[in-house]
Amino acid sequence: MRYVCYISESKAVFDDNALEQLADTSSKNNQEYGVTGYLCFKNNKFFQYIEGDDRAITQLIKNIVEDPRHQVLYSLADELEMRLFPDWNMKLLTDDVVNEKVLEDLIMQRMEVMSHSNWNKALSDRVITIVQTIAKIQKYNNLAIDT
Repeated sequence: MRYVCYISESKAVFDDNALEQLADTSSKNNQEYGVTGYLCFKNNKFFQYIEGDDRAITQLIKNIVEDPRHQVLYSLADELEMRLFPDWNMKLLTDDVVNEKVLEDLIMQRMEVMSHSNWNKALSDRVITIVQTIAKIQKYNNLAIDT
């Protein structure tokens, strides 16, 4: 099991409908291949986190890199002991999904920094902290819905 997160810059126009269609198609495909994760889009940049078995993630990343609608700027990958987002085949994180303005601002700041910086250990650690924070919010939201 491994995860990959990346930032890419859009080469195509993505309005709300196009983003929802992308997320729906990705969710269906990911469910078939056992991949979970989420996608954020802001200021013409994507931030995506995906997790799954090595073979599925390797193929998915190959497909993502070859997709002409965007250009991958930076990526980070590592082994993963257990899924952080087992219920999200591909969740499109919008303002109403992640309603924590501070978290959104933090993600956008990191995306901006990462788009102008070289990857290093400190930056990688910050990205992982963001991913883990989103996982905690997702678990909290699921608990709030279930009760």
